[in-house]
Amino acid sequence: MADPSTKEREMASLYVFSAALKGKELNIPDYKHFDGAKGPEKPALIDQGIRDIWTDTKIRGGGLKMEDVFSYKHQGKVLVDYLKERNN
Repeated sequence: MADPSTKEREMASLYVFSAALKGKELNIPDYKHFDGAKGPEKPALIDQGIRDIWTDTKIRGGGLKMEDVFSYKHQGKVLVDYLKERNN
């Protein structure tokens, strides 16, 4: 069975990549802090752009996993570092 949150994961990754390429700092918590949060605190930890993609309901419902948060926290920097390395 396909993951029902594939669209949100991919769209949020593109958002993170775009922000990183523009040099924009995103509000993304440490994944362990996110995993320990409960109720309305959980969506409030996440950058508004990612919240708009995922929706607070899906975040509170567990659709956004700590592994997603870990990826969003690091993948933008990894992309920018890779592109800088390839240009040298």
